[in-house]
Amino acid sequence: MPVGVGVHFIIKDRWTIGYEIVARRALTDYLDDVSDQSVIYGDVLLNNGELAAQVSNPSLSPDPANYTQAYTRGGRFNDWFYVTGITIAYRIRNSGTSRSRYIDRNGCPRF
Repeated sequence: MPVGVGVHFIIKDRWTIGYEIVARRALTDYLDDVSDQSVIYGDVLLNNGELAAQVSNPSLSPDPANYTQAYTRGGRFNDWFYVTGITIAYRIRNSGTSRSRYIDRNGCPRF
């Protein structure tokens, strides 16, 4: 289910530049391999290292008192991911009708 927005500008008769961003909602909560999983901080710390433990729960420190702390990762909502892009286009040949004619008639901005 994509949702997006973008803008394209005609620089000259043959050059255009554009930017767009698209958000897509996945139909699953397992895109990041985490969904309502209960884990123990000490297991993450010992098996995957301190960085993985910090990322999995930034509110806990690598203190031995937290080794038995259990918490739930993920949430009840499906995952989202975002795609962004910049495009630059050059029209190689004219199709017989100048783009300038359309720009002037429609009142499109020109830079």
